[in-house]
Amino acid sequence: MTAPTIDVHAHILLPEVEALVDGRPGHADARALDARRNGPAALAVNGPMVRERIRVMTDVSARLSAMDAQGVDVQLVSPSPSHYHYWADEETAEKVYRLTNEATAAHCSAAPDRLRGLGLVPLQHPDAAVGALEHALEQGLSGIEISSHAPGRELSDPAYEPLWTRAEETGALVFLHPFGCTLDERLDRWYLSNSVGQPTENAVALSHLIFSGVLDRHPALNLIAAHGGGYLPTHIGRSDHAWSAAPTRGPAARIRQAATSSGCTSTRWSTTRRCCGSWCGWRAPTASCSAPTSPSTWAPTTRSAPCAPPGSRTPTSTPYGAATRPPS
Repeated sequence: MTAPTIDVHAHILLPEVEALVDGRPGHADARALDARRNGPAALAVNGPMVRERIRVMTDVSARLSAMDAQGVDVQLVSPSPSHYHYWADEETAEKVYRLTNEATAAHCSAAPDRLRGLGLVPLQHPDAAVGALEHALEQGLSGIEISSHAPGRELSDPAYEPLWTRAEETGALVFLHPFGCTLDERLDRWYLSNSVGQPTENAVALSHLIFSGVLDRHPALNLIAAHGGGYLPTHIGRSDHAWSAAPTRGPAARIRQAATSSGCTSTRWSTTRRCCGSWCGWRAPTASCSAPTSPSTWAPTTRSAPCAPPGSRTPTSTPYGAATRPPS
């Protein structure tokens, strides 16, 4: 039996979410920050590019046609990161995640055999994150999409511990997709906000999860990182040095599997033994190891035989599908 080709990086645009937040306190400031970070040249390109793709990012039939043209069997559909709205107060944030989760679920329900969805949680309000995750799962979604940080909080923040715990307990997918880089105007030319900023944010966020011990404390957490995991996989030796040079190592930053997809589009940092799709990269020691080990000790993995995602919650990654969504 031929295994399905599954694309884990495909977005949906939800105009109703933007209509909801339009004019609310903080929205204009957030848009201005985004404009400064990207710069006028990038914005001049991004606008027409997104407009050209609105139909495939909003219309199910257009999405399915694009998938057919690309040879994609199943998509994991995540909201556009522009819908995070981490500036929003708690009341607005709840409206945003509920509308986003419900609209994404409705979109995917039109083709349930081919579309799986992800919802949002308000990282700026950690106390509300678990409730938002539960809401996403209640809609039939497979998990959640998060950015690389929230204002004033990194993913290593202990306030997110209940979120990781519940995601692990439920088997929910956590798709890490940055939106905006804190290098700000330093990247406002030559599309550096995307080409440099996104990989930087991925590497920083993953490093917080590794070195803080989040992945040790939650060995069954299903985490997918967009954009090849950023710079982290190709600069793993520097992480190894940071591990060995740290005055105190803290909890073991052990990862049982760190792998880059054959299309080099998404990196899956997963501590489970479920491996679906063709992966290549590094494998960390298994649970039987008695001592913490740094990334340099990971042994190369071999490509695994593709398989269907168990419970539709551990999808594989395929090469980037430009026809279904713009670069992000």
